[in-house]
Amino acid sequence: MSVIEIDGIAWAAGLDWLPRANAAQTAYEARRGKSEWYAHHGDQTGYARGSERYAAGMPVLAAALHEAIPEDRWMVLLIGDFGGCALVQVNDGVILSDGDRVFEKLEDGRRALDGLDKAGWAFYASAGVLEGAKSIDVKGLERVAGLKAVPLAGVTKRTAVGAAAGLSLAAAVVAIWVMRSDIIRWVFPPPDPIALPEKGKEPRIAAVIDSGAFIQGCREAMRRYTPGIPGWNVANLECTAKFAERALIAIRPALKDRPAMIVKWRMNGGEEESLHRSVVERHLSAWKRTRGGGGFEAQVDGARAWMVVELPPVAVEAAGSMPSRLAMRGLVDRRFGLRASKIEHSDKGGTIRIVMEEPLSEIRGLFEGLNGFELTRLARAGDGWVLEGRREKPVKIRESAFAAVRRFIE
Repeated sequence: MSVIEIDGIAWAAGLDWLPRANAAQTAYEARRGKSEWYAHHGDQTGYARGSERYAAGMPVLAAALHEAIPEDRWMVLLIGDFGGCALVQVNDGVILSDGDRVFEKLEDGRRALDGLDKAGWAFYASAGVLEGAKSIDVKGLERVAGLKAVPLAGVTKRTAVGAAAGLSLAAAVVAIWVMRSDIIRWVFPPPDPIALPEKGKEPRIAAVIDSGAFIQGCREAMRRYTPGIPGWNVANLECTAKFAERALIAIRPALKDRPAMIVKWRMNGGEEESLHRSVVERHLSAWKRTRGGGGFEAQVDGARAWMVVELPPVAVEAAGSMPSRLAMRGLVDRRFGLRASKIEHSDKGGTIRIVMEEPLSEIRGLFEGLNGFELTRLARAGDGWVLEGRREKPVKIRESAFAAVRRFIE
């Protein structure tokens, strides 16, 4: 079920919501998730898999609700005119990646809602559905986003039916389908292959970590894969610029040395284990499906669970002179001294540890123009963050390897 009619209006629902990207990246994400439709709203894009009921311009329910509801953290449960219901969740002003769902039966929607942590959320619902929930006028919602077909997303059932009307048109459709890979490569050409110099003669690039890009990648991963899961406590949440946990690398070697977000959970004491294990398994499975192309690994083991998400590249070419250890210490103290609750410098001038009780959006701005310093790790500590970094330590890597991991600056 992907379209729900409420008060006589057909709404597109059940979309997968990801951070908004440019046209080429949108098409790539759609192909990776096997989606044929998409809709932009604010700094997010919703992707919808094929349905005969979808149509270009169909209003998107989650986007309309997001525009109308003033709170930053809310849930909405709405009943359809012909049965079924829609459940939409927004946290910190962002539509959750798995927070736009449609159910064929109201009982299924209620059951899903019962499994969620309701503390601190504002609730809206159709009349008589949830006690204490606010009502919302669906007819009065502004239709701020409409579905658009993904270019070359594939041949839908509707297209196939129309093609049967004429043999020549059918042949054209078949030809396009057979040549779809060539067409996609023509519309979105892959990068030019890198010509490798002779062995031993390939240039080396001095690469360092872009701290601002690292923080932004961590923020987007937290928004896309919200760590809070009902019945589970977050035991550890951190982002690392160079993933190095041997036990997890043994499961997924491709994550080695990649920037990544790591989340570990423990089940709440006294909880019904089988019930809450199914809750976390559902979340992790849904996230893995939306990830599609890889860079995601997760596991549930009894009362523990973990997840590793690969972050976008953070390597950039080193530029400028390296400040001395003493000068670096002064730069850090001046930049963070008035806002950090603690700053620790190792005796030998290695790791610099900064404890801050501010959101990542504010912390990121402090790294602008802070030359010579690179952030290597971010770890959640209560309502704040522990930042670990160092003086830039350029790593010499082959030019061909750098082309694959460097951060692309727009």
